[in-house]
Amino acid sequence: MARRLPLPVAFAALVGVIVFLVTLLALVALGTALCPRLVAGSYPMMRGRVFHGWLFRSMLRRILFFAPLKSLYLTSNVLRWLSLRALGAEVAFASSMSNDVDLIDPALLRVERGAMIGARALVAGHYIADGRLVLAPVVVGAGALVGGDVIVGPGARIGARATIQGRAAVGRGAVVGEGAVVGAMAYVGTDAEVAPGERVPSFAAHRRGESTDSARRRT
Repeated sequence: MARRLPLPVAFAALVGVIVFLVTLLALVALGTALCPRLVAGSYPMMRGRVFHGWLFRSMLRRILFFAPLKSLYLTSNVLRWLSLRALGAEVAFASSMSNDVDLIDPALLRVERGAMIGARALVAGHYIADGRLVLAPVVVGAGALVGGDVIVGPGARIGARATIQGRAAVGRGAVVGEGAVVGAMAYVGTDAEVAPGERVPSFAAHRRGESTDSARRRT
């Protein structure tokens, strides 16, 4: 029969874990504060303050969200908010997300009040093209729902109370309007726009310049 730790020892261990988590948070927050601010734009690879600032921020994110630390930070609402703020994200305290999301560029992310991000969703704020690093902030509006296994690309904007259903993808620079719905496994292409209140059917591809009716006819 396994022996239980004496209460003082168990309490000391718990306090030690909390102190470690908070100390690491403070160090990451300090490191983030010393980095150059990330501004949307295109930057040469391996050169300049912004590129190296982005690179250093990426290292801090990997340190803070190293498994199993990531689960510890993202499971608690308080620790999640503190950790994402430490990494430079604009995240409302009254938002929620799964503890296994992948937030690639927290400093380029804004998640507003009441928004939810589901299990294994991936949100990125950068891409690399033609030897240049392109930074583009992502916004998840108030009350929006990003479902499980969803991919949200750099520069995407998801409006208030919009719904992105499971395994859908929102491409670079795409805009999903307020109250719109993107169905399961649908794709909103690069720079495409879904009008407020409109719906992209499941499995459909909605491209730039098209209406949602066009996507609906192709399904």
